Order: sequence, then C-alpha cells, then structure tokens
Amino acid sequence: MATLNWTDLGDVFYRQMHLYDMKWEQDLALEYFHIAAAKFGGPIARIMKPKSLILGIPKNNQLFREYLTINDSAGKLKGKVIWDFNKKFVGMGWTNDEILVIIFADGEIKLLDIHGENISFPPPLFGTPPPKEKEIISVEIFENMLIFLTADNYFYYVRNFTSCKPEVINNIDKRRGRPTCFKAIPPNHSFSSNLDILCGDPNGGLNLIQESKEVKFFSKIPFTNEEISRVENIALSVTGEYLALLLEGSVVVVLEANFSRILTRIDARLALTEIKQLVWCGTDAVCVVCGDYIGILGPDNTTAHMDIDKKKEGVFCVPEIDGMRVITTEKCEFWEKVDEALQMTLSIGSLSAPALLLTANESYLENSGSSGESIRSLQQNEQLLEAVEKLLQAASAEFDVDSQEKLLKAAAFGKTFLPPGIFESNKLVEIVRNLKVLNNIRKDWVARPLTYRQLIYTRTNGELLIKRLLDSRYHFLAIQISKLWKLRVDEIYVHWACVKLTDQKYNDSQMCDLICEKLNSCKSVKYTDIARKALDYGRRELAIKLLENEPAISRKVPLLLYMKEYERALDKAIESSDPDDIYLVIMRIHEEDTIASERPDYVPAENNSVQKVLQKPIAREMFLSYARQVDEKLLRNAFKELKRFQDAGNFTIEKAYKSNLLKNRVELLAIAKDLYSKYDKDPLYEAATKEHITLITQQKRLIKETQDRGIVDCSICDTIIRLLKHGQDQNAEKIAKQFNISDKKMCYLKLRVKASTNDWAGIESMFKQKKAPSIGFRPFANILVQKGQLELAEAAILKVPEVDYQITMLQFIESYLKAAEVAVKAKMFDVLNEIAQKTTDSAVRDYIDTVMSGSGR
Repeated sequence: MATLNWTDLGDVFYRQMHLYDMKWEQDLALEYFHIAAAKFGGPIARIMKPKSLILGIPKNNQLFREYLTINDSAGKLKGKVIWDFNKKFVGMGWTNDEILVIIFADGEIKLLDIHGENISFPPPLFGTPPPKEKEIISVEIFENMLIFLTADNYFYYVRNFTSCKPEVINNIDKRRGRPTCFKAIPPNHSFSSNLDILCGDPNGGLNLIQESKEVKFFSKIPFTNEEISRVENIALSVTGEYLALLLEGSVVVVLEANFSRILTRIDARLALTEIKQLVWCGTDAVCVVCGDYIGILGPDNTTAHMDIDKKKEGVFCVPEIDGMRVITTEKCEFWEKVDEALQMTLSIGSLSAPALLLTANESYLENSGSSGESIRSLQQNEQLLEAVEKLLQAASAEFDVDSQEKLLKAAAFGKTFLPPGIFESNKLVEIVRNLKVLNNIRKDWVARPLTYRQLIYTRTNGELLIKRLLDSRYHFLAIQISKLWKLRVDEIYVHWACVKLTDQKYNDSQMCDLICEKLNSCKSVKYTDIARKALDYGRRELAIKLLENEPAISRKVPLLLYMKEYERALDKAIESSDPDDIYLVIMRIHEEDTIASERPDYVPAENNSVQKVLQKPIAREMFLSYARQVDEKLLRNAFKELKRFQDAGNFTIEKAYKSNLLKNRVELLAIAKDLYSKYDKDPLYEAATKEHITLITQQKRLIKETQDRGIVDCSICDTIIRLLKHGQDQNAEKIAKQFNISDKKMCYLKLRVKASTNDWAGIESMFKQKKAPSIGFRPFANILVQKGQLELAEAAILKVPEVDYQITMLQFIESYLKAAEVAVKAKMFDVLNEIAQKTTDSAVRDYIDTVMSGSGR
C-alpha cells in the first residue's frame, strides 16, 4: 500500500497526495504571478504581476516575461498569449465551460480557450473610451457569468459573453466606501432566491446586495450578538451551500449561504504570517493559506495544519467539490478528507470488516490457512457483503494504482463467498472501468487529476470529461473512453477532423481523402460541421469537397448558401424534394439580388442567380409563388424572363385594380398593354386593355361633369346608363360611338334607364316614332307589362307584328276584347273559345258569339 500521509481533524483525517512535479519554469516563485485555475482538474492560467522585482534570473527562454501562459495541472504548456503589461489588468477566471475570461480596467474583455486562441472578440463593456466612473475595480467569474464592481460602486453582471452587454445588479452608497471584497451567491442557495452579492463593508459588517432591491446591511453575525468586524475575505463552497467569512483578526465564521444557520466560528490565530487565501476543501472544511502551511478549520471548532513542501514562495489553492488542488512552483497536490471506507480499511490496527477481508486475501495469496477463518468470521457476523462494498468504495477513493489493485482483488475474493444474487457483479465491473479511465487521465501527459466523485459528476452532467478531452485534443483517449462507456464516437471524429484541418501538410484533395477514410466507419457524421470549419480556415474548395460526402442533403443547403454557392444549393434543394429547402434558397437569392441592386455598379443582366432558378421547372413555379407574395417587381421581371407575357400582363392588371389612384391605375394598365402586345397568340388582351385605358380616361373626364365618382370602375354599358340617368345624353352618345356600341344596344340601354326612372312618356315616344325602334316593340311591351303600365303596354303589344304574341300578351293583361278582335282579324277562330272561357265580361262573350254565328261556326 501507498505510504499514509494523513492529518487528523477531530474524528476524521485529511490527506495530501502528490500528483505531479510541475513542468513549467521553476526559477520564479509562484507569488509573482496572477493565477486562475479551472475546476475539475482543469488548466491553470498564469501572468506575471506588473512591477515585480526579479533579480538574478536570466531573460532567455522565460515565457512569463512576455506571455500569459496556460498550463495543465502538471505544468505542461498548453497555450500562450503575448501580453501587454501596460494595460491595467483587473482579473481573470475560468467559466464552467473552461473559457478563460480576462478583464481589464477599461472594460476590455478577452475570451480564450485552453490553447490561448481567441474564441470571440466581444466589444468593450462601456464603449471606447469608457467613462471614468465606470473603471472596473474588481471582478469575479461565477459559473458562466461575469460579475464586476465599477469605480462608482455599482455591481454589474454579464451573462452573454458574445454581446457583453452589462446589466446593473445594484449599487452601494459611495459614503460607505469601497467594498473590501465580494462574492456572488447562486439563486438556489441565496438569501433572496435570486442572484445575491455579499460584500464586506470597509467599516465593518456585511452588505447583502439583491438585484433591483434595497441593500441589506448586517452588523452582527447571524444568530449571535457578535459584531462583524472588517471582512477581509469571503469563500463560497463549490456547491454553493456554505459560506466562510475571514474577519479582521483571523477569525473565520462559517454559515449557510442563505444565512439560515451559523455552523461554526473559529479563531484562526494559529497563522503567524498573513493569510493569503481562504479556500473550501470540499464542503467539510475551510482552509486558510499561510506562508509555509495551510490551516484546516473543521466543524466543532477543530483545527489542524498541514505543511507545504516547497522551496519558493507562493501557494495557490483551487477548490473542488470533494477537496482542493494545492499548486506550488515545484508541484501539484490534492488535499481531501480521507474517505470513510478507506479510513476503515487502511487505519493501523483496524479490525473493521473491510480490513479483515483485505488481510484474508493477503493471507490467501501467501497460502496461509488463516484466510479461511477470517472469511468464516465475516460470514457468521453477516459482514461479508459490507466488507466487499467498503473495499470497492475504498478502491475508488485511492489514487495509487497498486493500492487500487489490491483493494479490488480483495473485494473480488470476498465476492466469491457470497450467495448468488446478493451482490451485483455489474457494480464491480463499473468501478473497474471507471478506475481505468481515472488512471489514464491522471497520467502526466493528460494531467486531469479527477477523483472518483468528480468523474461521476462529469458523467451525469453531459459527459463533461469527453468534452474536456476534446478541448485538449486528446481524441484517441476520448474514443477509447467512449467505447469503454459505450458512448457514440461520431462527434469525436468530427472534432478531430476540425482540428486536423489546420495541418497544412495536406492539400485539399489529400485532406478530404484522409478525413473521409477516418470517418468512414461512423454511422452519422455531420460533414457540414467539418466543411464549415474548413471555410473558417479559408479552405473553400476543401469545404465543397467535404460537402459531397454529406449524406443528409438538407444539411448541405444552408452551408452552400453561406458560401454563396447558390446554384449548387438550388440543385441540392431540388434533389432533396423539400419545399422548405427550395424556398430557403429562393429567399437567399432574392435577398442577394436586392442587396446587389442597391449598388451603383449593379447590372441586372450580369446577375444570373434568378435566371438559374427560372431554368429549373420545380423551382420555377415555387419562385413565382414566392415572388407573388413578396416582390411584385421581381415577379414581373421573372415573367418577362420566361416570356410569359400574358401572365405578366394579368398580374399587372391585378395590381392596377388594387390601386385607388386613377393615375397609378392607368400607368399600370399601360404596362399591361405593352406586355400583352408581346403576346402573339391572342391580340384580344391588348385590345381589351387599350379599350379599358380609354374608358378610364373618359370616366375621369366625366367625373367633373356629372359629379359622380361612382362612374369610375364601371363597364361601358354601366357608364352609359349613369350618363343617361344624369341627363348626359350627348355624352352617352359619344361614349357609345367611341366604343362602337350598336344602335340596338343603345336602344336597350335607353329603355332600361327610362323604365328605372318611370319615364313612361319617354318610352311611349320611343316606340311611337315614325321609324320603328331598332330593337322592335317586344322589349317595350315586356318591360311595360313588368312595370304594370297596362294601358301603354297594350299599345306596344299591338305594334308587335307576331299575332300569336299579341293574343297571348293581351290575354295576360286581361285585355280580352282586344285579343278577340286580333284573333278575328287574323281569322284565328279557334282562339275565341279559349278567350270566352277566360273572360267574365259579357260584352266580350257577346262579341265572340256574334263573330262565331256570323262565320258559320
């Protein structure tokens, strides 16, 4: 077993485990650097403090003199950024996504990945130059958010690093002075259930700042009468549950983050030197970092201190969910509370069940008979299952591989003596798999020193470990772990391909072949993601080649549009038979054409994008449908391009009648007429449109004479009718002549108007003229009958030459005597009996009888 290096703190033990010897430059003490480290064994960013006095150190090959460096937990260089030491640096920190956020006093922000490459270029927080009162004084990177304090005592936060738009949280009265320190409290553990800021008052006490609410001031420690002296530092546990306050005089107060309960108050005067850092070690103890040692403050006022083995000044501690990393110039250690199962098993002289099972396994390996006695004893006391489970728990808590192996073998040995079904073998298999992963990622070349608990956390929160390995470009290891955990590896291959694109040793064809060969075994790879990355790197032809391998056609279209490969995008959209894709291409082509048309050098004939769409039958009709709804000018131009002059004319006519202005309508009708003139198959359209333009022109003139605006939009006949009603007979005749209205039609119209105005004298004069009306007498007779003018109707009926009509209509208006006279005159004696039966007039009957007797009938 590994040598125990435990320190007791009451009933529990803490241990410090050596992880790595740091591989960075060790000729400068760590205290000369600003440091920020990411959680979960993440990277470490260093930048030398300005105006540091460095004597006796050679300048050659010293990265920290010119660069901000990013190293892994073993100190290996991952990335570097040229540093401008003239800029006023305020602070830096890592987000939960392992993005390094660097903030300067003037509001400038840098966002870097673990390789020191810019992720984006956000704008300054308060413009350039910023107002003097908005100079940034202090910052904290909290989860994926930036919180900062400005010179005018305002607190702000930034949630979106792309736009970097600061939003006010609240402010503190300037008269209270500048806060000594501050710490953000997450909503799920805060006093107000929202984001809170807790800051130390320079005169003593605490200010609780809530968003858009009144600032609360605490002068006493909650649930006690003790005054809060000047707060020097505030530490929040990684889980956000607990809060530690370092008060002036080295007093540490621990309470719940929502102030609901005080947990402990410890006098940390054991420090002989200045306390440089206040850090949580998991959620069980608070550590005060001094010069040569770290004081551990536990529950129930228990304290202990652990020495730091270092040669140069400077210690930096990184809190983790179950411990903390301790970084010095020479090495990296992990400090944690010793796991209960590990303590039970490895404590000297322990007689616990797991310790007995471990001893029994060692005896069995040495062929000692005492192992059987130990197993029987555990079985009799029903402790064998507990012993197996505790050994597995202890193995998962160990960092030393040999110790893990011995504990696992002992657990497997004890498992063989358990009855079937008591213990799940999958649990042992799962722990072995996870330990295999941990042992590989803890190696120097990876330097990701996760604990078992941290590994489980990263697995249950979106496979964070795989993402971190990809960010570090350990693709092969990520693939092996994914296969071990039975995860999909397609995205890993895509990420590898995106990184491989930067390799300039391969030309476009070779790179495409290499990527396709590697990704050939993957079932669902998005080549579009790789192609887009190739485009970002300026390798356009490679992007096009990669897109040819994309199986999902619908994913090709957006990227081809982004590349402005409109013809290819249209072909792929048509191939996909997806209307949405086709409309998307059409829309982008239209947008591009619109933007281009606004340039002074735009020449329509040189823009072939629209013409390409119109050449493809499927896209053509969808383009016309799109243009009909969006851009009328585009639609007319498309009809012209297709030489569909009739459709273009029809559309222009529709648009003309949507306009309320006669001037616009006439102009559009003139355009329609020109379009119809090019339609050779049927000249009727052009003639009708030309005639209609003339009519509207005349109607516009007639409005002034008749004061009748309703005359517009009337047909020729309706126009004539309106003129006749207004007594404009002369104008009516002119319109009739101009539009070749026949005399018959005109006579009908006049008759219709006179009937509607009850001008019976006018109707009588029309059919009693010497010259017979061009429409004959029947229309007169019919309309007079309909209007009930029977006397006048009788006169009109008698002028109709058809005898049958006269007899029928005279009977209809009950003019039986006249009907009988007409019948006698026409010698239609057969009708007389019918008339005699219908009439009740005796004179008519006498007349019929006389005629019938005189005729011998």
